[in-house]
Amino acid sequence: MSYIKECEEYILNVFKSCGYDISEVILEVSSREDLGEFQVNTCMSLAKKYGKNPRVIAEEIISNFDDRFENVNIAGPGFINVSINKNQLLNVVSSSLKDISYLIDKDKNKTIIIDYGGANAAKTLHIGHMRSANIGESLKRLSALLGNKMIGDGYMFVCIECGNVFQEPMRWEEKHGLDSGPYEQFSGCPNCGSSYTKAYRCDYCGEWITGDYIKVENDNRYCENCFMSMELGDEL
Repeated sequence: MSYIKECEEYILNVFKSCGYDISEVILEVSSREDLGEFQVNTCMSLAKKYGKNPRVIAEEIISNFDDRFENVNIAGPGFINVSINKNQLLNVVSSSLKDISYLIDKDKNKTIIIDYGGANAAKTLHIGHMRSANIGESLKRLSALLGNKMIGDGYMFVCIECGNVFQEPMRWEEKHGLDSGPYEQFSGCPNCGSSYTKAYRCDYCGEWITGDYIKVENDNRYCENCFMSMELGDEL
């Protein structure tokens, strides 16, 4: 969770330890920076319930704060103002340089398929083709950081012999007219027929697969359709 959420959880636990039955504490951004960066208004809603002056409740709460806050004060009838301790904030930032994911408020986990396409096989490849791939991959990584299970779908093949760009490689049986077993040199480029990678048969449906189409799960190799079906929970 984010550090703000962590602080809210901490203040919530302070309220509970003092005997107040509440379910949520929200750190509101303060409109008076001289009084503090954030403000807690919870004491106002508890005053009537517990028959106490909200300022008395606020004083009880801040007396139990640790050193994660500075410039702690009470304004008006019982508004608690706080600022994040700068040394504590530096420690949080330093830790986030190694792993920022723990500072991210995770969404409800979803399985999302994002298709960011490939180049038109009939035209020349140029730097503009990288745009959708880069944007798509960025969105995929950002969404994964938010806790979602991402399935990327974007294919592009480049022949290592002639530089031709294409999306659907020629199948071995289309070129040779025979089934040559589970592991063969793949004849991929429709322009020059050059073999550019290895090919396997999908361990479920039997389709030939190559390059980024190969998905490995428990030492089995699957085509994209079968793999996505498994990811979505369908029984093969």
